Amino acid sequence: MTDKNSMRFDFGQANDEQKKAIQHIDGPALIIAGPGTGKTFTLVKRVVYLIVEKGVKPENILIATFTEKAAKELITRITNELIRLNINVNINELYIGTIHSICLRLIKENVEFTRLKKNYRLMDEFDQKYMIYRNHKIFDEIPNLELIADRLSPWEKSKQLAYYFNAISEEMITVEDLLKDNDAAVQVLARAYEVYLKLLDEENAMDFSSIQVIAYNLLKDHDLIRNKIQEQIQYVMIDEYQDTNYVQEQLIFLIAAKHHNICVVGDDDQGLYRFRGATIRNILEFPNKWKDCAKFNLIENYRSERDIVNFYNDWMQSTELSGFKWQNFRYEKAIKPSKKNLIEGVPTVVKVSGQRNLENWGDNIIDFINKLKASHTITDYNQIAFLFRSVRNDRVKALADYLEKHGYNYMKLRYEVNIQACTLANAFAGKAVSKNWSSDLAERIGVPFDELFNEKITEEPYAYETIHKFKRIIRAVLSLAKKNRLVTDNYASADYINFPKRPPHKIECMTDEDAKRFYKFILDYPDIRYKTAMLLFLLTGFRRGEVAGLEWKDIDFEKSEITVCRSVTTVKEFGMIEKEPKTDMSKRTLAVPEVLIETLKEYHEWQINRRAELGDYMQENDYLFTQENGKRLYPSTFTGWLNKMLREANIDHYSLHSLRHTNITLQIAAGIPIVTVSARAGHARTSTTSDIYAYALRSTDRIAADKLGSIFSDEQKPTESPKPTEEEPLFDVDEQAVMAEFKRMKSEMKRLGFETMEEYKEYLEFLEMKKAKKKDFQM
Repeated sequence: MTDKNSMRFDFGQANDEQKKAIQHIDGPALIIAGPGTGKTFTLVKRVVYLIVEKGVKPENILIATFTEKAAKELITRITNELIRLNINVNINELYIGTIHSICLRLIKENVEFTRLKKNYRLMDEFDQKYMIYRNHKIFDEIPNLELIADRLSPWEKSKQLAYYFNAISEEMITVEDLLKDNDAAVQVLARAYEVYLKLLDEENAMDFSSIQVIAYNLLKDHDLIRNKIQEQIQYVMIDEYQDTNYVQEQLIFLIAAKHHNICVVGDDDQGLYRFRGATIRNILEFPNKWKDCAKFNLIENYRSERDIVNFYNDWMQSTELSGFKWQNFRYEKAIKPSKKNLIEGVPTVVKVSGQRNLENWGDNIIDFINKLKASHTITDYNQIAFLFRSVRNDRVKALADYLEKHGYNYMKLRYEVNIQACTLANAFAGKAVSKNWSSDLAERIGVPFDELFNEKITEEPYAYETIHKFKRIIRAVLSLAKKNRLVTDNYASADYINFPKRPPHKIECMTDEDAKRFYKFILDYPDIRYKTAMLLFLLTGFRRGEVAGLEWKDIDFEKSEITVCRSVTTVKEFGMIEKEPKTDMSKRTLAVPEVLIETLKEYHEWQINRRAELGDYMQENDYLFTQENGKRLYPSTFTGWLNKMLREANIDHYSLHSLRHTNITLQIAAGIPIVTVSARAGHARTSTTSDIYAYALRSTDRIAADKLGSIFSDEQKPTESPKPTEEEPLFDVDEQAVMAEFKRMKSEMKRLGFETMEEYKEYLEFLEMKKAKKKDFQM
């Protein structure tokens, strides 16, 4: 590590108040950080200050954030700052993450001291509700349950109970506490909660809310573990403190109880999560709970223009003028703008008032837009953005339709779509590309390489398709940025950078022995869902998304055919989406073996019975494969099913796509025309099949060559074999050998271009005739 005494700490662009907050490391501290005031910057600098200036080891620091995204951003910025300063420490030893993830880490490291056993199950929100639903009859036996869940279906009742249980857990209320209450409904709730806790123990499960309670009890009840954690974690920093709840506060206080070096950061004006049990009283009362608490006010806004900041201050003040007194509900603060307005003389914040009549409101907005354009305040309509709490609001949708009706096109941006040039680095995050390509791109954009990319040498190179996909994403980002005049050109286009050529395609398919073993194993498998899915993959060669997208209307039981007309994929932030199949040729109808049709019938009957058992919990639809609640099954679930079956069958690992490759390879080996194989596979062109499965075609080529050789070397014209009598066996040699020979002949026939066996026989007769004439001439 660099000699800390010989270097002066780099505070960067920190203002005076930020510097004070960064340097205050001993004792409790409260940082009130208004919107856009550099809260994350201050936290990052504070961590680096502890490590660089004070020699604190990363394992002695705990940083809790409210979201995984915020935790990742902190890790990235801390890492980059340490790299810039040439400080070599193991950043992975930091306790950093959401409060839940830190609690999980504590539980995992000390699980033997909790009620949990190894291999415990962590339930998400749905799992929790479903567990209650599965046991709803047990809850129904509780006397007077209708006092807390009256006239509700089993599923709605499960949702209501889960809500109660989470609230109880987050406030650290025990069954005993509830039983002390004289209210009859609370008494019933106590019994229900007692049943729920017993079920958690029986199923070795933990819900999202109880994670924190288990971690807290672990530290509270076990002196050795508590002392170890308190001794190790010397500095505690909590982000978004205004969004913490009671159990989180108690846990944080317990961890920081020994050293008292606790720093909480937040803004009482931005409390968002009351519906999750969060309370701003935690941040408002923090100074009263810690003696000699230092307080820092970050009030200089670096994010927004002057008018936006002034609007914020005026609005907060207007509530007092209207009669409401903030008093103890918030800290007094006035945010100061650091930026000027982008266009002086033009208001940044405008309210287009309205009559509630949508048409008048729309006319006012259009009139305002036209005035902006006529006055040259804007040069393009894409310089205007409408911000709403939700774009799903009926009034918002109506406005969008009204604008479009009057010739004003718009782009609806959802989630975190951001096309500013300064966010290119975020758009590139996690995308693996070659160093030469990325260096060239950074140079052309005019941005330092290390601001856009992190250099990482991997032992296992990424697949060509993965890298190519990432390059397409980057190219699309820059294309959109260019369209919106944020960059001058798309420097990731082929005009500037050449993409490498595609390497030879490598495929993996099952060996003949594994394919036969797995097929037999599938037929005997007890779970009809697994059996049906794997038979579909192996006997049709369908892609994963195609199987996930199948509906019962796509199955023609009479004709033994299946039609592919949609595909399902999973997109981050959006979840499952239904889309068109991969190519136009992927929309296809396949004849399938009878064994698959019979299995589908059996599975259909099972699904009908299962739906009857679950009642209104399982929604009605036509999906072939569903979750327990009736929603479409995630495509990735099939991968888990395959892995489980391969392990049980003691067969080496294969991917789902390997089953597709196996299916197509077996078709080619059986001498099925390449045109037919390609059509069944859903390839856009026959050449695609030929390119990918060239190895299989080469093997049939050798068979054809050997067969042709034997034909030309034969000295006698083959005589027609006598037809077998009823007593004679059809095959006087090994049946499998004869079938193999027949397949080789079919393969040879197709390679030579003959459509029918009759044409092929005529060709053979012609060869024999030529041989006979040649022999007569020589004599």
